[in-house]
Amino acid sequence: MKISLTLEEGEEIRTAEDLFAYLREMHIEEWRPSYDTNRFGYIVCDGTQWELQFEYGNGQRPWASSGSNSYPYNFVELLKLFGEEDPEAEIEDDEAEEEEKEYLYCQVTPEDINRSYSYISEIPDTLPGDLVVIPYGADNKEKFGTVVSTGIYDEWTAPYPVEYTKKILRKADDEEIRRFKERDIEKYVYCWVVPEGKSDGYYYISEIEDLQKGDHVIIPFGPENHEIYGKVSSIKRVSEKNAPFPPDRTKKILRKVEPDNTLHEFLTVLPITHKQNTFGYINTLPDVQVGDYVEIRFRDGIRVAQVKAKSTGTIDQAPNNFMGTMEVRRKLNYENCDYIRFQAELLPLALTGELFRKDSECPSVPHRNPRLTEKAVTAFEKVYQIQLPEEYRTFVTEISNGLDHVAGLNVIDYQEEYTWLKNPFRFDDLIDRAEEYKADSPELEYECDDRDCTECEFKDVCPDSETFDNFGYIDLPFFDGTLSIYSSGDTSDRMIVNGKHAGAVIRFDQYMGRRTLLSKSFKEYVQSYIGKV
Repeated sequence: MKISLTLEEGEEIRTAEDLFAYLREMHIEEWRPSYDTNRFGYIVCDGTQWELQFEYGNGQRPWASSGSNSYPYNFVELLKLFGEEDPEAEIEDDEAEEEEKEYLYCQVTPEDINRSYSYISEIPDTLPGDLVVIPYGADNKEKFGTVVSTGIYDEWTAPYPVEYTKKILRKADDEEIRRFKERDIEKYVYCWVVPEGKSDGYYYISEIEDLQKGDHVIIPFGPENHEIYGKVSSIKRVSEKNAPFPPDRTKKILRKVEPDNTLHEFLTVLPITHKQNTFGYINTLPDVQVGDYVEIRFRDGIRVAQVKAKSTGTIDQAPNNFMGTMEVRRKLNYENCDYIRFQAELLPLALTGELFRKDSECPSVPHRNPRLTEKAVTAFEKVYQIQLPEEYRTFVTEISNGLDHVAGLNVIDYQEEYTWLKNPFRFDDLIDRAEEYKADSPELEYECDDRDCTECEFKDVCPDSETFDNFGYIDLPFFDGTLSIYSSGDTSDRMIVNGKHAGAVIRFDQYMGRRTLLSKSFKEYVQSYIGKV
């Protein structure tokens, strides 16, 4: 066998023994059977492919190693042996490069989390105990974390794959460190306060120095933060980190009051809209009897309610669901209450059987309710001073007064109050600005020109306003001029009954404070959202 190869620096290979000695020095027995770029997290569809194979004359199995765009750490030495040039002018020695690169891995415990995670730090002098800012969770929200331990690893020994390991964003600055440490200071006094007349309580923050368990207090309650009585059940001092509810979202006790041993006359009332749940009020009106109707201030506005019981006692003896300082506004009668007038209009129809149409010749509609008579609908329109959109009027008189709970279409409920129906619909401009019906269910947004929320007509429902309730409930003015035709949880689909957009249907998401235009007519709404009838 004659071989004559000249390597760098005058080294020559003239015999087979020289060749085998050179290969032994290369330690090709360390080479893998195959090399590719998958191990680095990417794929090359073209490029350079290579193969080295040794065959033996003694029956031993051949030895081979091959690759595609990836090479052993000393592959260049093999090319020199055969006098080949680098096919890409400079083959990247992938394995050598990866083995040479080292990573500083840190075990970091995020704030409020009871476990640690691996992060890579590119910040010099990252040490255990450092407070750092890290990306956390699926949305990579910035969060404080404490470095627990550090270590230097290469790609093959890293505790977590390099390509999937998030990086520390930065070390916390002095101000961030100060605020973080303050979170451990027990500076908040949280009180569990049970409102009068209720069996369960709520957390409130107290800034009253001498407050004790058992004290009576005044607290803001409900979406409109009405002042009601409450009793402190427990007190604990906590830090921001250990607070049972975020301090910036926790209401505060307004003031401490002495136990009220004054005897009060209480009314137990049933709001027309609640059907079953009764509420307790202090009565300040003369000559109110059981069975009378009264106007009350309720959590979401003014309501009509019927008096179910009267009692006398101290505040501690108030009826269930005691509403505290919310008042009974006035006694209602035929002259000043639409609901009472409506019941009076319906009574003759009910006695003569003219409230609902007979079921004979009624169309077969799934989940159908009895149809209303023309007289009943006319009485409804007369009392509430409206004219129902023609498509809706036809539906309740010819097909069904709503559809039952399976389909969810509401009925005209003659035990309901509709005091806001005759009020003008206030937000025609929202529909005008929604590029009328050009998009599927366009959201009705409004532009705020009054950032101080002083004179803005939207201030009661604007998320940017301080008067907007923390829970996002829409006040009744948004219901003016609309009739509820579907409801589910905090969602209410309401049909506009007056103005230039009468008949259009808007979806109100009371919790999120969104208004979405669903359809421009009741017929279109039924076909799209309830099913064709």
